[in-house]
Amino acid sequence: MRECWTHARAVERFRPYFENYPIFRGSRLEDHMAGTPLTVGSPQQVIDKVLTFQEGFGDYQRQLFAVDGLALPVDVALEQVELLGSEVVPVLRKEMAARRAPEVPDAPTHASLVSAKYGDAEPRQPRPNPNRGDNLSGTSPYQDSDPSVEARFPVLR
Repeated sequence: MRECWTHARAVERFRPYFENYPIFRGSRLEDHMAGTPLTVGSPQQVIDKVLTFQEGFGDYQRQLFAVDGLALPVDVALEQVELLGSEVVPVLRKEMAARRAPEVPDAPTHASLVSAKYGDAEPRQPRPNPNRGDNLSGTSPYQDSDPSVEARFPVLR
């Protein structure tokens, strides 16, 4: 059974990580929550605060959630990812779409970008070629690339 997240429980679980993180020592968690995008609380409180960002920044198309900072253990970060994916993000998508001004286009997706570039043609596909480099620092992983073209990296001095 999943733990029920209330504001008090979320703050109780997060406070030790905040207070012990060197950059925040001597700071109050509540002050950072009030004055920055830092959001700690129930899923509904996270939804409510993120929706205020749209008021300040307009119709934006991408939202980044940093859930692995402040030395959170991996299991805690993964728990937050699960909550975001199951309870927060679906509601945010629906709410932000409903609030979006009619003239604002849909956010680009991988499929829409591929379609815009290639239309109905087959998109270019990376296909590793044996013995042509490591596909990262060697030659291009595209079979239709000139094998004599090498990757160039900056020289550090």
